[in-house]
Amino acid sequence: MSYTQTVTTYMFSELSKEVRERLIQKFDVNYDWDEFLIDQINEDARELGIEDFDFQYSGFCSQGDGCSFTGTLTKELAESIYKDKINRDGWDAEGNGGYDITFKRKSYPHYVHEKMVYAQLLPFDEDEYDYEYSDIIERVYNEWKDDLCRDWYNLLYDAYFEIIDDDNIEKEYESWGPVFLEDGRVL
Repeated sequence: MSYTQTVTTYMFSELSKEVRERLIQKFDVNYDWDEFLIDQINEDARELGIEDFDFQYSGFCSQGDGCSFTGTLTKELAESIYKDKINRDGWDAEGNGGYDITFKRKSYPHYVHEKMVYAQLLPFDEDEYDYEYSDIIERVYNEWKDDLCRDWYNLLYDAYFEIIDDDNIEKEYESWGPVFLEDGRVL
């Protein structure tokens, strides 16, 4: 036997303030909300000249949160950074002939912020390379990497907190149409 019942549904904005607040607190961010941004970061890295790029991040309110990457800079990118930050005449001005810069991850798997990765300088010709300034050079590349990581992390951070902003959650719920029961359950 079947029965016909009438059920009243509401738009999000028609629910009581208490129910709306509870639903906002329970809002679950889609697990792949960051997919587009990660793709963008991977594309940025490719365009910059970071090869074998591996990006990781965690966020957003715990100790150790941040982002970092491993990979190797193309010769063009490495020299561009060198010219910008150390010597505008480039590598050959000091006769060191250049080097590869590779970013390696430290072995702390529960942290992924920018300080968990370090620049490693690998001279093209070890016999001719002057190691006197290696620490300074590595520091410059680490500072460049740290700045880049902070920019990428801020991109993710801003996007996440925009998603969980109360006004945006309300707009999302409102777009669902009249699907809410009086107590906030969805029909």
